[in-house]
Amino acid sequence: MKVLSNEIASYIIGAAAATAAWVGAALSFVFSRRSYKIQSEQLRRMQPKLSIKIQDSYQKDFQDEFVVYAFQVVINNKSDCDNVINEAWLYINNSRGDGIKLKYGLSHDSTLTKFEKHPDTFQIPLKIQSHDVQAGWLLFKISKDYHSKMQIDSYALHLLDENNNAIEEYEVVVKQYGK
Repeated sequence: MKVLSNEIASYIIGAAAATAAWVGAALSFVFSRRSYKIQSEQLRRMQPKLSIKIQDSYQKDFQDEFVVYAFQVVINNKSDCDNVINEAWLYINNSRGDGIKLKYGLSHDSTLTKFEKHPDTFQIPLKIQSHDVQAGWLLFKISKDYHSKMQIDSYALHLLDENNNAIEEYEVVVKQYGK
């Protein structure tokens, strides 16, 4: 049997070490890429993600004083973190006689339950647990005098969460009662 010279043995050992280092680097790359994908997915699921669906809506006149808008909504928290609805607005898009477009905002008023008996009216701020669904009513009020002067084009429901993310529902259809 021939004995390898020190020089050849050094080359073989060096090549084996380089191969082992390359395999280690490749495995490290594969595992770090997989870890990055998992962390990215977890981070994505932690981002606030609320959705809103309107189940029912109507407007109702109360004598000559005011008009109440009522929206039965379902709010879904699709993320892995809790969230809070801090504001709820109804925007009424209307036109003046001269063609100028206006946007009028009404804030949710839970005290209107004395006029409209909805026991499941939301109290704002409204906490929604992760992967939870909340169903309830949002109520808005506008003076009858101002409302009667509007040429209403459309409605939009607008919610704002604790991270200042807006959740909106456009082109809302509103039934009318009490005219």
